[in-house]
Amino acid sequence: MKRLLLILALCLASACAEEAAPAADSGAPDAFVNTGPFTLVVLPDTQYLSLSLFPIFDFNTRWITEQKKKRNIVAVLHEGDITHNNTDAEWTNAVNSMSRLDGEVPYVLGVGNHDMTKDGDTAQFNKYFPRSKFSGLSTFGGSYPAGKMDSSYHLISAGGMGWLLLSLVNDP
Repeated sequence: MKRLLLILALCLASACAEEAAPAADSGAPDAFVNTGPFTLVVLPDTQYLSLSLFPIFDFNTRWITEQKKKRNIVAVLHEGDITHNNTDAEWTNAVNSMSRLDGEVPYVLGVGNHDMTKDGDTAQFNKYFPRSKFSGLSTFGGSYPAGKMDSSYHLISAGGMGWLLLSLVNDP
């Protein structure tokens, strides 16, 4: 049984008009409402980092926060396989590293096949990254199924456009 993860960045239709400018009341933090070049950071498969190389995981997220202004980092997209064996210890390491981004740079997490049980249960993922952690953020749009972060969407403004960031996981 394999689950697929899809993270897409799509220009919102209303913001794609020629010479579109971000709305002043877009709800996104001012640091992310701009018309210049921007960076989306992608974190692929941190499973071995959360397993036994967590200082490297910390280094990655620390680098992101240190470079956010210089490189105009507007969001971090984690592609999934946050953990390798879906254990409490690995999830704790992942939370500690990803939490460096809290209040600094919005991030979207994808659920990989290593982040769930063989029957597709994502309880550990939702325990360590609960919906409540994201629901109050101005960039958070929603999630499915109710009360879980298995699939979610987020809204940011960057490069003079509105962007929809989707993290989707298919059913087993």
